[in-house]
Amino acid sequence: MKRLQFLIVVLIMSCASSMTAQKKVIFNTVPSDAEIFLEKNNEFTLLAQGYYELKIGADEVYTIKVWKEGFEPFVKTYTKTNNSVLTENVVLVNRMVKIVASPVSAEVYADNIYAGKGGEEIDVLIKYNTMVNVEVRGEGYRTIRRSYYNMENTEKPPVKENLELADRLVKVIADPPGCEITVDGKIAGGTSAEVVVPKGECITMKVSKDGFAPVEKSYCNKPEMGMPPVTEQISLKDRIIQINTTPEDAAIRVDGRAVGKGSYSLLVKRDQCAEIEVMKDGFDTNKKSYCNKANMSEPPVTDHIRLAEDEAWLSSIRSDQANVNFSIPVNSNLSDEAAWKIIGQIVMEKFDVIEISDPVTGYLRTAWNVKLFGNGKTIRTRCIVKLGNTNPLRYVIKIVSEESIVPGTSVKEDENFKEWDRLLNAYKDIISEIQARIS
Repeated sequence: MKRLQFLIVVLIMSCASSMTAQKKVIFNTVPSDAEIFLEKNNEFTLLAQGYYELKIGADEVYTIKVWKEGFEPFVKTYTKTNNSVLTENVVLVNRMVKIVASPVSAEVYADNIYAGKGGEEIDVLIKYNTMVNVEVRGEGYRTIRRSYYNMENTEKPPVKENLELADRLVKVIADPPGCEITVDGKIAGGTSAEVVVPKGECITMKVSKDGFAPVEKSYCNKPEMGMPPVTEQISLKDRIIQINTTPEDAAIRVDGRAVGKGSYSLLVKRDQCAEIEVMKDGFDTNKKSYCNKANMSEPPVTDHIRLAEDEAWLSSIRSDQANVNFSIPVNSNLSDEAAWKIIGQIVMEKFDVIEISDPVTGYLRTAWNVKLFGNGKTIRTRCIVKLGNTNPLRYVIKIVSEESIVPGTSVKEDENFKEWDRLLNAYKDIISEIQARIS
């Protein structure tokens, strides 16, 4: 009976010992300075760094977090299931970058997946032996891009990075097709471009195309100045025609205004026309009109205007005797009749028709002699003789020389003629010959 009682006591003591025994979990961490926390009621209590032995009693539940800044934490819950010793070798290998973007309107993407918005702390996970591309985007801003690597022989990602959208971005769309967009003289695109305006700076954007007047705009990214637009639509409407001439020193006039010699960039505004006139002594004047209007042929990008040699110019000389009254005294040895006869003879050698001849009043006028040239120019010439004085005797001689550039002009259409400061070669010696024979 006593032996039975002893066995019962031993059994009871053994059961009590089994019920009070504890489970042990041993934590070893890599990195060795990783912190070990105990979580209870959503609060974490620091237990140790690198190494810790956790004892778990009956009916107890423990949540452990192993953490180091810049790594994905290890979190696990433990309960007492047996009395064995468990060893947890916790190796933190996945990296974590905390991103804070600004302004608050910014959006953060990790590998093109939306991760959060500006102003928030966003955890970006980079698993072991991988990489993640992060973009911070915002309308009207240049996108910020970062690549984070968690691989051997690569730069380790930062623990935290503040990414501020600061450089402005203007999306420029230009027409017509074939435009070129430059920023501060450097090519940025064709008919479209993303123009970057760095923080604190100003840039000059230019849209150009051959045959069109370029458009320039300045954008500034400074607090004291208005912010640049998000998008800009630019249409080239005014036309530019590069005019070159032969001869190279020919004078160029636009709408009656002298603008240069030899070459000129002619601006023709939208829905307008411009008239250009190219001229040079000894050459035919050339007039052309260019229009920049709908439903009319487009003006050329370049135009070379060649002046034809002026036949009238080649058949004449510049003369200070043209259209000028020359007073010629008569030699006292000549009588009135003799002087008048000499003048008449000289004039009639050059002019077939005398309209008026009155020796009494001393007045003579020829009809117009007309010369037509292949370029359409008409030259008309006549001679007028008047008595200048009787004592001493003096005659006034005038060679009238006029031109018309209107093709097919009649000699009677006075309105189309104007004085010409040249004399056809046939009439250049009339005055000098009269002067030589009667003086």
